[in-house]
This record gives sequence, C-alpha cells and structure tokens, in this order.
Amino acid sequence: MRAARSGRAGLCCILGRMSWDADLELSTIDGERVSLQAFLSGPTIVFCWASWCYCRGLLPLWQEWCERRPEGVGFVSVAVELRGPDPARPWLERAGASFPALVDIDAQLPCTIGFDTIPTGIFFDDEGQPVWIEAGSFDLSEDDTSRAVERFAAGEIPVGSPSLRTLDARLAELLREAAQLLAEDRTEPALTALEEAQEL
Repeated sequence: MRAARSGRAGLCCILGRMSWDADLELSTIDGERVSLQAFLSGPTIVFCWASWCYCRGLLPLWQEWCERRPEGVGFVSVAVELRGPDPARPWLERAGASFPALVDIDAQLPCTIGFDTIPTGIFFDDEGQPVWIEAGSFDLSEDDTSRAVERFAAGEIPVGSPSLRTLDARLAELLREAAQLLAEDRTEPALTALEEAQEL
C-alpha cells in the first residue's frame, strides 16, 4: 500500500456491477469486528486513508462535509492500518470525527476492490454495491474530487474511465501475509513481505 500525492495520477473508473463480498469484515477503532455492509444502507462514500499518509489531514474536511451532507447519503472512513487501530485513533480525534470510522487491519478492501494506492474513494449505491472508485488521488481539497462527491451526493455517478484494474494475486497474498505477521509481532518477516509487495 502506498500514498500518492502528485496531481491526478490515480485510477478513476466506473465499476458497474461486480462480484462484491457483502460479508467483508473490518474492525472498529476499538477492535470489534463488524461487517462493512452494515454501514451501506444507502448511497455511501467510503474514504480509505492511513495514519502514515498525508491524507490523514483530509479527515477534518470530511467531518465538515458530513455536517452539511444531504440526508440519506452515508460516509465511512476506512483506515488501512496493518498495525491495528491505534495509529489511526489520534487523527480521528483531532478531526473531531463523528462519522463511522473503521480499520482494515489485513488489507481486505484493497485486495477485494483492487487498489494499492491511497487516498482512495469508493462510491456504493443504495443496494450496497461499489459503482465508482478513484484510487490514489481522492483528495477532497481538490476540485475534481469535490465535484465528484457533490455529483454523487446529488444522485449521479461521476464519469470515469471504463477500465478496471484488479490487484495482482501475489500482491494481495503478500499484504495479507504481512498483516498476519504483524498481528503476531513478527516485524522482520512482515517487513520482508512488504518490501516484496512494494517491488510488485
């Protein structure tokens, strides 16, 4: 997993209907396992970020947006943190976050949807299906992202490239392996797995 900061370098695409794991489980900030699907009761924006990425600084902007968002439009933040929820907690507290905050401790969402760069935004329709993704450049302080968010909140799916990249199977395996090793406090082999993932 890496952070992208340069311009509009990320992947932007319409997903349409795809195979989606409705039972995908993430963690709350307190470590409780929950289903992401439980937070997708209507059109919902999922913002993927990390404590080690500049995108942590976007959380206050999302808090402001949530305070004025249209009724019926959901928002969920997902911190991709292989070290667990603790690194994410201070950034959510600083932002005064009142929105649902989940933590992906084993890179399930990137592996399922197919992205390896953050900040990433995923739009889910009112049936809980992913319909649009912007990977690596989903920055609410940028006009393009802001317009896409407002269009989606108004009931439109933003226009994007029709192609969808899937995450390399070996890369997905390495991310899961690193998460498991970190959970077992085996830092050195976890770093080895992450270095191989970075090369991919």
